[in-house]
Amino acid sequence: MSSTPDSQSALAEKEPASRRRRPKARQPGLQEDRREAAPGARVLAADLMAQLQKGGAARASALNTLQQPGLVRSLGFQQLGCRVVQLALDLAERQDAVRLAQGLRGHIVEAIKSPHCNYVVQKFIKVLSPQEAEFVVREIADARFQCVRHEYGCRILCRLLEHSGAESGMARILDRVLAEAEDLIKDQFGHYVMESVLEHGAPHHRQRIVAALQASLTRGSLRRNAAYVLEKAIWYGTSEDRVKLATGLLALPRHGADALAWSQGGGVVLRAISQLPEPWSGKVREHLRSAGIRAGSEAWKPSGRKGRHARTT
Repeated sequence: MSSTPDSQSALAEKEPASRRRRPKARQPGLQEDRREAAPGARVLAADLMAQLQKGGAARASALNTLQQPGLVRSLGFQQLGCRVVQLALDLAERQDAVRLAQGLRGHIVEAIKSPHCNYVVQKFIKVLSPQEAEFVVREIADARFQCVRHEYGCRILCRLLEHSGAESGMARILDRVLAEAEDLIKDQFGHYVMESVLEHGAPHHRQRIVAALQASLTRGSLRRNAAYVLEKAIWYGTSEDRVKLATGLLALPRHGADALAWSQGGGVVLRAISQLPEPWSGKVREHLRSAGIRAGSEAWKPSGRKGRHARTT
């Protein structure tokens, strides 16, 4: 039993915008990257920004200047400089954007770790084709850096899934990442990537996350972050996926259901259950009622238990 692509997309379209969560995008603040800025770099960045915004010959001159060796890398790690590079990528012709992106070739992992330059890498992924941004995927795949567990790295993987999810290089990364799916669905940053895989990934990758959720349900260890992943699995999964997850919820013993209801993810789980198709939604609710838990009770309220269910990440 499987849902058609049309039925899956129709279900996804109903998902409220407030639930389409993304890693918090903390824009670069006042603190510079931990590196020495080139002499006059801030003045240069301000001048280039003004030229790009002015347009015409001034913009063309700025785009030409940015193609000087090492300049994109120098500016990308600075607060204002990273904004200059992003604007240039938006304004440049395709071939010029590709040349600008080459300025970070060989330094992608370093850029991902930067509170400023990670935005430049995200812009590469958005404005270039998957083939043109292939070096980004390759450098991540070749590195030992755990991008999926990093505050900025998880954003990069989410952007790649949105724009390059079907590429062979991404499949290599996901095969490695999903070996830890059971831990990542609970991870502070990794769960964002798991949600993105459910929305944009291949069916066999989604199945590995569903299996991780089933294992967590079996042990009654579905914490808040994993509960968000469960919700996405119900939104974007196949009919078989939803049946598997509903079966896992029905298999919870009374003490397991009670623990789950009072957990940090309790309110999210209830919201997810409400999206299950009938008769599964009704069966799960009845199972919870038999365990002494009622929908709308204090245990299931997102704001209950001193705000422990409040969504803060």
